[in-house]
Amino acid sequence: MGLFQHACIYCHGAGATGCINCTEGYFMEDGRCVQACSTSYYLDHSSEHGYKSCKKCDASCLTCNGPGFKNCTSCPSGYLLDLGTCQMGAICKDGEYIDEHGHCQICDASCAKCWGPTQEDCTGCPVTRIFDNGHCVFKCPSGKFEFQNQCHLCHYTCQECQGNEPSNCTSCGVDKHGQERFLYQGECWESCPAGYYPAEGHTCLPCPDNCELCHNAHICVRCTGGYFLVPTNHTCQKLACGQGEVQDPDYGECVPCEEGCLGCNLGDPGTCASCGMGYYMFQHHCHKTCPERTYGEGSECKPCDTNCSNCDQHECYSCEEGFFLLGGTCVRKCGPGFYGDPETGECEPCHRACETCTGFGHQQCRTCREGLQLRQGTCVGPAQTPVEGEFWNDILRGHQPCHPSCETCNESATLCTSCPKGTYLLAQACVSSCPEGTWPSVTSGSCENCPEDCASCSGANLCGKCRTRPDFPLFLHEGRCYTRCPEGFYAEDSACRRCSAPCRTCEGNATSCRSCQGDFVLDQGACRETCPERHVAMDGVCKPCPKMCQDCIHEQTCKECMPESVLYKDMCHQSCPRGYYADRRQCVPCHEDCLECDGPSADDCDLCAESSSVLYDGRCLEECPTGTYYEKETKECRECHKSCRTCSSPGTCTTCREGLGVASHGRCVPHKECAPVEYWDEALGCKPCHAKCFRCTGPAEDQCRTCPRDSLLLNTTCVQDCPEGYYADEDSHQCAPCHSSCRTCEGRRSTQCLSCQPSSFQLEKECLPQCREG
Repeated sequence: MGLFQHACIYCHGAGATGCINCTEGYFMEDGRCVQACSTSYYLDHSSEHGYKSCKKCDASCLTCNGPGFKNCTSCPSGYLLDLGTCQMGAICKDGEYIDEHGHCQICDASCAKCWGPTQEDCTGCPVTRIFDNGHCVFKCPSGKFEFQNQCHLCHYTCQECQGNEPSNCTSCGVDKHGQERFLYQGECWESCPAGYYPAEGHTCLPCPDNCELCHNAHICVRCTGGYFLVPTNHTCQKLACGQGEVQDPDYGECVPCEEGCLGCNLGDPGTCASCGMGYYMFQHHCHKTCPERTYGEGSECKPCDTNCSNCDQHECYSCEEGFFLLGGTCVRKCGPGFYGDPETGECEPCHRACETCTGFGHQQCRTCREGLQLRQGTCVGPAQTPVEGEFWNDILRGHQPCHPSCETCNESATLCTSCPKGTYLLAQACVSSCPEGTWPSVTSGSCENCPEDCASCSGANLCGKCRTRPDFPLFLHEGRCYTRCPEGFYAEDSACRRCSAPCRTCEGNATSCRSCQGDFVLDQGACRETCPERHVAMDGVCKPCPKMCQDCIHEQTCKECMPESVLYKDMCHQSCPRGYYADRRQCVPCHEDCLECDGPSADDCDLCAESSSVLYDGRCLEECPTGTYYEKETKECRECHKSCRTCSSPGTCTTCREGLGVASHGRCVPHKECAPVEYWDEALGCKPCHAKCFRCTGPAEDQCRTCPRDSLLLNTTCVQDCPEGYYADEDSHQCAPCHSSCRTCEGRRSTQCLSCQPSSFQLEKECLPQCREG
């Protein structure tokens, strides 16, 4: 659609210069609708068509306020303005203007051409600047856009824009009517559509998944069909019933609502509470299109004004029978200068001689303008009262007969003003048949011109053949010529052919769809009921899901990833970033202590977030515990040798366990050498360990240091099997404690549980205080 076409009521083609009538607030200028007349045009208040338009100034003027050479307001370079007329003066170069003394003066530096000395007097701009109402600027100001090197006003709904259409907005705010608006897909809406919320900067941002109405990205107020709102976390959970159904508690089944209805009452499924996307609410029913005598505003149908049969929120377009359209409103009587045309349903202008009339023709007057007299339906001067078939001859001062071909004539016998029945008026002559490019109008009795783009026709809107224009092809459709076929049709052999269902629009042939009807979606030129795998429907078109995505809800929002990839911030990746770990193909945040981890708890860290922390057994601590030493390369606390109580490296003890002493090589050895199954007693020497111990510090069974191969060390006791809450660590040959969330386990991590405490819930190998969402 062209830049100015939105303001056009009637047109003869889809181009920006194909308009023949404009909406209120716009003026016709060379076939396009503008909000203000361009340079070298003036506003004509007395248009013969009944509406204001911009007319071209006389060629001698640069700017003007009326027609002819005596209404100039400024002159081209080399001419002087004298009482509204441009007179020849000095010949000035580009970049100069002629002053009131007839001398050439230099324009302001911003102008390429001008008619005065200031930066507001420019008439032409350098290639680096844009013309804006007498100024040459580098960039159009807020509320305007550049078109053909001039600044034009944005559509009134936009704050910033790239064109005149309401779909060309780039930012929104408060419009000229005081209505606050929000940006959605290039348009400024009075309120965000379902599934979006108004955010800062007057933009519409998407609600959470399956949410139709929300306060922000995290708090949903109303869910889409098929989902219900969870009050505790403001999220949407899937309903037992499908979209557009209501659950019957007595029979345990879903009863369908009427088409388009998202929420209905079990007692009356036809009375709807809310409608789905693409439907409008009217009298508690959902409609795909608003009924007659109503218009769509937001998600509702609102009634047109009284006596109006077709309208939008700003004006009426057609009236009920017995009323006529005049300036966007419906009237029973058109008033002076107009008559009600039953064919168009509009108030059309009378002949210029008529005060009131019954039709457009000069012989259809009912009353005359001042100074004229009515004679058999024609308004004439007092001295020119005609006789049927005669005309008044000023030279002979008497009536003379018209030419036999005329029914009536004026000023000359051959200058016909009306014709006998069966002939038609053409260029003040009566002809039996109208030439190509015109059609015989019974109403006016004249040969009327076919529409501009029509080569031959049989009526005002009954074109039979379009003009041939190689650089500007036209296509015939229902008696009119279009530069582009209307919706549901495609161009072929200079005519518009119907698209095949379920195509809504098509191109090239009937089955090459560009958009689809109803609930069908477009996939590579074909309309289907659903999109193929790894695709999602966006505005009726199947879009591919993001890379590595198995299922998505938007072309940039993944819901489930393919195997060997993980979900992070709505996109799929080969691995999780730092601060996250993979859990069922999703990236879950680590504990705040961890920079890298393999689980959600504080003891699942692989790398610490704080540079001053040290890592020990999955936890981030301020310093290494007793029995460990700090290794700089890995920033971890490593276990000392089993004989050490404290150490500075793997083989360098600083203090020893009971019964041992530090030797010169840094090892802890017994004060006296005893056999592996003995311990040193200061009074008795080497004494045997308890039978369950391999090495020990005393005679009791709870004084073991190591155990035989067939048993495991639990604290200082050797056992055959680790008790509940512990697991067998094969590397240390000890019973190590499970994570606090586990009852039994196969390792120290929170993700290595085999069973859970009674108050917890098991999800695969995790123990959770409550089940996760979903």
